[in-house]
Amino acid sequence: MKILISIFFILIIGIFTSKFKVNTIYLEKQKNSLNIKFNIKLSFYLFGIIPIIGIQFKEDGIYFLCFKFPYKLLKIEKDSLKILKDFSVINFLKSLHLKLDQLNINLKIGSEDMILTVFSVFAISTFLSILSAKHRKQINLKQYHYKITPIYNTNILSFQISSKLSIKTYHLIKAFRSASKSNKKDNQIHIKKVPVKI
Repeated sequence: MKILISIFFILIIGIFTSKFKVNTIYLEKQKNSLNIKFNIKLSFYLFGIIPIIGIQFKEDGIYFLCFKFPYKLLKIEKDSLKILKDFSVINFLKSLHLKLDQLNINLKIGSEDMILTVFSVFAISTFLSILSAKHRKQINLKQYHYKITPIYNTNILSFQISSKLSIKTYHLIKAFRSASKSNKKDNQIHIKKVPVKI
């Protein structure tokens, strides 16, 4: 009996200390192409260290174990779209307590207008520096690098992005619970009782 109880507690500790890690191996767009290539891996780590299972998202479909699922097979119902409309993405992301373990951005941007190019480079670099300054606790600044190269007299946008994100399972469960509670409250507010005369 003691062994079963100890195994149960170890499993609970394992689940609550486990992490989901999102590894963006590459997210890139070539200068002469409109297509965006990407390879994003979602992995579950028990105790935050031991890898258990992983799913890869590529431009041609979802890879799970030895199977490939094209995006055409995914069906989105109208009810799920209604839920997404009422869903607050910003609040949900805040409650996840995301940690950015690594970020590498190599961006080349340009236009025929020199002033627009300069302004675009300034705006993006300012946004990234504010992001790092505002969220120092959630960002590993040693692995936070970006390079923005302005290209003048040419319309161009090419980028290469690689990143690593980690989410604790405890925060993920908590975020989903709070989101479901808020949806229930919103539905109760929208329902109005109308008196019927007989």
